[in-house]
Amino acid sequence: MIEDLSVVKVFNSRGEETVKVYAHTDAGTFSSIAPGGASKSSFEPVYLPWREIEKIFPEVKKRLAGRKEEEADRILQKIGGRRFGKIGGNLAIAISQACWKSLWSTEREKSIFPVPLSNVIGGGAHGGFTSIQEFLVFPKRAKTMEDAIATNVAIWKEIKSIAAARGYYGKNDEGAIVLRESEEKCLELLSGIAERYDASIGVDVAATQFYERGAYSFSERKYKREEFVDKIAELITTYGIKYVEDPFHERDFESFAELTRKFGKRVIVCGDDLYSTNYLRLKRGAERKASSGIIIKPNQAGTVSLALKAVELARKNNIVPVASHRSGESEDWFIAEFALRACCPLLKCSVSGSERFAKWNYLMEKWERVEKARMARI
Repeated sequence: MIEDLSVVKVFNSRGEETVKVYAHTDAGTFSSIAPGGASKSSFEPVYLPWREIEKIFPEVKKRLAGRKEEEADRILQKIGGRRFGKIGGNLAIAISQACWKSLWSTEREKSIFPVPLSNVIGGGAHGGFTSIQEFLVFPKRAKTMEDAIATNVAIWKEIKSIAAARGYYGKNDEGAIVLRESEEKCLELLSGIAERYDASIGVDVAATQFYERGAYSFSERKYKREEFVDKIAELITTYGIKYVEDPFHERDFESFAELTRKFGKRVIVCGDDLYSTNYLRLKRGAERKASSGIIIKPNQAGTVSLALKAVELARKNNIVPVASHRSGESEDWFIAEFALRACCPLLKCSVSGSERFAKWNYLMEKWERVEKARMARI
């Protein structure tokens, strides 16, 4: 039962204002902070500034007080309006996450832990010199949560040392290393390092960010749709990429499907902006066999219930659900617990900054408490 709710303004890892909600329930007091993204799709919930949240909150609180935690999401969806514009997607997800923390606190623990998928070289909208937004790594055969995280950290540290030796070391929004190199040079460097650590590599192309008027402006050249499909396929083949996210813009189901057909189960072709954790868009993608993976970001859906609904549909269609942080993060560990509860085999989160390690430290501690804990298979 929700006995009371309160909200305060806090700042995320980019110094942007966001909201922290406290849900006081008969199971205890649970808090959660709304994350925020830099590269957003046009389908995501609307975030409202703090001054508007302050005005709206008393009425939202009135509607939720005295109701069961499992009723909160339904009520938030009802009063939120289109894309949660009436109450703010940031307020909605913070309330939803706090209520789900309360619900999960009394449920049995899960024992299959997600494999860390970490951004180690950065560019795109998060800051950097490449069109590709994220160059990612994940361990192939880690036996424990600690070993898995340590693999990604070791790769990140080696890239950091290389960058510093070259005289242009820096970090972007997600703590990824910024290199003044081309896409191909970054992939060549990363693939060599990852091989030594028995890790696979991936990319988040975030193609919506550089798509305009039917062309992709990628690495100082413009590509037509068909040409860009070939370009992405070439990068996958040349560098042994095992995970590719948003290789095309958010409405291009056709190109996603073409790439998925080409690589089948050998590569996870993952939709982020394509789906925006939206059940109806995922249903459309599943019918077209547009991808073999989907990024799950609860704040894209607006409530945890809607995110879980997308996970369920993905699983029914053999689409890999990948839980993910946002570029604007906080000390809140919610997404780590979500990845566990939703049985997501991958958790995408960087390995730099206390706001990211809050998630990894939470999972490492939980690993020690859970009986027969084991890593998910990819």
